[in-house]
Amino acid sequence: ESAYFSKNAIKYLYRLSYYNILSKEQFETIVDDITSYSAHRVSEDEVKLLVSIMLFNEPPELILPQKSIEEQFIH
Repeated sequence: ESAYFSKNAIKYLYRLSYYNILSKEQFETIVDDITSYSAHRVSEDEVKLLVSIMLFNEPPELILPQKSIEEQFIH
């Protein structure tokens, strides 16, 4: 079973494509990645996270909080 997009998620992707924030290739990559590797309804927040990682190489801090440098080295 492949994923499907929530109404807001697909609207968000179309807006990014319409305003040339996403190229056609990037749009297709996101759709292919999500439908190939997911088996649930994909929300707008999930799409925003994937787009931010893809375009800006941002870490997914909203889902996985990052420890500070000090916390990583202090046991």
